[in-house]
Amino acid sequence: MIMVGVVQYFLMEIMSLASCYFFSVLNSSIKEKKIFFGGVVLTVLCLGVFGNFIYLVYTLFVVLYNRLMKKESLLCFNNGIVYIGAIFSLTVGGCISFLFNFVLIPNASVNKLITCQLVSESVVLVILYFYRRYVQIGLSKLRIYLYRHKLTKFFQCSILLAYIFILSLQIIAEELGVEMRIEGGLMLISMIIILIVLGFTISLSKYYNRVNQLEYVKRGVSQSQEYLAFNRRDYLRLRKLRHKYVNQLISLDGLLENGDYLAAKGYLNNILKEFNQSINSEINRQYQILNELSSVELRSLIFSKVQLMHEYNISCNLSVNTDFPISEENAIDVVTVIGSLLDNAIEETRDKYQSRIELELNQYGSEILDFKVVNTIDHEIDNHKLFQNEYSTKTGHSGIGLTIIKDIIDSSDNYALEIETYKDRIQFDYMIRRDPDDN
Repeated sequence: MIMVGVVQYFLMEIMSLASCYFFSVLNSSIKEKKIFFGGVVLTVLCLGVFGNFIYLVYTLFVVLYNRLMKKESLLCFNNGIVYIGAIFSLTVGGCISFLFNFVLIPNASVNKLITCQLVSESVVLVILYFYRRYVQIGLSKLRIYLYRHKLTKFFQCSILLAYIFILSLQIIAEELGVEMRIEGGLMLISMIIILIVLGFTISLSKYYNRVNQLEYVKRGVSQSQEYLAFNRRDYLRLRKLRHKYVNQLISLDGLLENGDYLAAKGYLNNILKEFNQSINSEINRQYQILNELSSVELRSLIFSKVQLMHEYNISCNLSVNTDFPISEENAIDVVTVIGSLLDNAIEETRDKYQSRIELELNQYGSEILDFKVVNTIDHEIDNHKLFQNEYSTKTGHSGIGLTIIKDIIDSSDNYALEIETYKDRIQFDYMIRRDPDDN
């Protein structure tokens, strides 16, 4: 009987951990599912006992993994999902235990209560699995919502504090042996804390909505004119190249008309030699990386910016980890935003010593595409002023394209932009959420 009880406890705790990390599995890529099994093994081996301590050990394991292996902060979105999963598992497990102990079968044996709770938690996990698509959509909407309203840090701090408080109450009650007697009170406190966090988050989002609307009214159409003026330089450069190659083709056509094929062949070889010299091996390598993108518009835009970076001797690093399809409705917005971010990065880093620009494309779950643009800086930048009219990160310029980006982000609930500044670099994360029905 003792062995049966131990097995029951073990299975119940495994189900709790499965519920705890279920949200993180949906939020991350498939390879991240390995963390679940590693966390389970570590929890059982290192702890050796059961109870609410498993949540503490497990979340610490996942947070440390994200920090050491993925360089993510304590308050990153992925860790926030871990805290949400733990709160969900704690709350559901507590509610199920309270119902069986005090409402449904209060006089049942311990083994019977554990069996009923195990079955109930299994049913909850099965329900979550069958509705995983909706949970995944909800997580992607939450990520975009928090980024759009600049509530990420506040929400993560609130969730972390709520998790620590709820878990501490559970552990203290468990250690004092009074958990079963005050279980209803613990669940009530947990619910109140969760409602307070949600209430504050919604209130702040409404406030930021009003602020964003006021800022949007202040911005004029002059930003689009500034952006067009900035891109005039690239247009003139293309015209110059066009005239150059048209003249070369005219000369080649003249040689062919005169039947001077050997001279035409030599002339053509010289043209190809000049072209190959202008496209060095590094650009060729980056072009091969961009071939992973199915969007011709985006691929052409990024490649033209890469060529410009090489002309200015700016170190460039590309990483394409997904071929996330971009709908026709989003194509113009995406090209405009990415073009503006890269233009701003080039303007900030050109003529600077050891300047560097990074562009990385990642996919979160099946709904979110993240364009990450990072460039080096040599001075302090105020994030709050970045999208103000006429503000620029570079002296003598007028914030070209940045306010246009803000207009586009504000135009759709499926767009979000997160900005992080560090001592020597600034990072822009432009996120797009794809509707579930899009192919």
